[in-house]
Amino acid sequence: MNESIIEQLKQKKIDLRKKYEEDVTSIDRTIQLLSENSNKQEVSLPAVSKPANAAQKTTRRTNTSASRAKKKTTTQNSKSTNKKISENILKIISKARRVMLSTEIFEVLSGAKNLSEQQKSRLRKDISNALYILKSENKIVGIPSKKSKRTYYWGLAEWLDDKGKMKSEFITE
Repeated sequence: MNESIIEQLKQKKIDLRKKYEEDVTSIDRTIQLLSENSNKQEVSLPAVSKPANAAQKTTRRTNTSASRAKKKTTTQNSKSTNKKISENILKIISKARRVMLSTEIFEVLSGAKNLSEQQKSRLRKDISNALYILKSENKIVGIPSKKSKRTYYWGLAEWLDDKGKMKSEFITE
């Protein structure tokens, strides 16, 4: 009985060694180091990767200086783009002297430019982000449309009256 269990375990070890040879080798090396350095108090353990099961699969994130620099540059570019779009949105709404839908703002910003679908999609997202930022900074206000709860007209915060309602001269709905 025990012999069959031992054989099964040996076979399981062989299977696991094939599947996780790198991990098993790493564990064997760690055991060897611990045995050799049993007099020392601290031993740094090598990293052991997890099994490649789909449910347990994790991705390793690198935090190299190159990836940090790339992320920082991307973030700076994103902030710069949002700032430019925010400034343009404020100019567009001010010049129109009326509340505007985000689709109208998109049409003005895209203008006669021949944009690809990907660029159009990116511009729509940038406009949405900029509108949210401007609203959080209390530079613009969103007025819900009477036709749809998801549609907002955007106007300058300075166009509000004392009661917090949009002045009628700026409403076109």
